[in-house]
Amino acid sequence: MANRIELYNKTVDILYQAYFNDTLEHGNCCACAVGNIIAANMGKTFERVFDTVASTRPRERWAWVGEKYPGEISRDFPDLRVERGWGSVFYTNDEGRQRFYIGKYFGKAAEQIDSTGYQVKELARIEKAFETVGGSQSPEDRMFDGLVAVLETLKKIHEIDDNEDIIQKFSQHRKDKEAVCVA
Repeated sequence: MANRIELYNKTVDILYQAYFNDTLEHGNCCACAVGNIIAANMGKTFERVFDTVASTRPRERWAWVGEKYPGEISRDFPDLRVERGWGSVFYTNDEGRQRFYIGKYFGKAAEQIDSTGYQVKELARIEKAFETVGGSQSPEDRMFDGLVAVLETLKKIHEIDDNEDIIQKFSQHRKDKEAVCVA
C-alpha cells in the first residue's frame, strides 16, 4: 500500500484534536480512536450522554449528536440486516480479541468506514492498538499509551520511517495538561 502521507497527517491531526478536546474514550465506538476518525471525516460533533444501552454499567460517555451508538448490535437478531454503524462490522472485546462481521459492511457502516480513507482491516488494526493497552495504570496513562500504540500502528500502515516528533507533540500536550491540573 502506498505511503498516503496526506491521510497520515490528517489522521494524526484528528487524534491530536480528540486528545486535546478530551473526546477520546476507551470502549466507546463513538469516541475511541476509530470513532474520532470517523466523526471528523463525517462532520459529526460530540455530546455527553448518560448511556444505559451500550454498557452494562450506566455511565456518562461521549456520543455523536443525533446518532445511535455505532456499535449497537441486536443480540436478539444478530443476522438482521439493519443499518448499524462501523462497530457492527468489527470490534475488539474486553479480552483483546477482535471480531469481524464483514457481512455487516453495507449502508451506514460502510459509509462511516469508507469516509476515513482506510480499509476495514487497517481501521481494525488502529482500533485494536487503542483498545488493548493495559488497564492497570491510571486512565490518563492508559489514554496516552493507547495513542502511542495507535501512532505506531499508523507508522506501519503508512510506512513512515520516524514518528518520534508526533509522539513528542502528544507527550508535550500531556505534560501541559498535567501542569494545569496541578496548578
